[in-house]
Amino acid sequence: MIFIYLRLPYRRQIRIADPETLAIVDAAIEHAVLELGGRAKWMEERIVLSFDEAAGCALLRASEALRSIGTRLAGIATGLHGYTLVLECCDDEAADVVERLDRVWLDLPIDGVWATDRASEAAGRLIGTEKGEFPLRSV
Repeated sequence: MIFIYLRLPYRRQIRIADPETLAIVDAAIEHAVLELGGRAKWMEERIVLSFDEAAGCALLRASEALRSIGTRLAGIATGLHGYTLVLECCDDEAADVVERLDRVWLDLPIDGVWATDRASEAAGRLIGTEKGEFPLRSV
């Protein structure tokens, strides 16, 4: 499975104070689900998107979702007051991935777009960034 972990530390407050900003986040997630075949599960201030490899081209679809969501969030970062995206490739269950990435999130020095070492190896060429795009960092 390929997973994208999105953490919005102030999601609850943003929902009340600036619903238009949150609508942009929701549209980005909806695009990943409807157009790229991901499955989404919201949990408080985080969401996990999963891409099943049995459905074909999971890494390509997840990479495109990461790029799309990362680009949209970078454009509204000030209104979000912080966000983190982490790409993960593993055979674990979603609950285990969320628990592990919650711990990873606590150790990240700055917000932004990240990939685990395994995901970086697997998706390196697919997510290669160009000037002006979000930086992909490895955890």
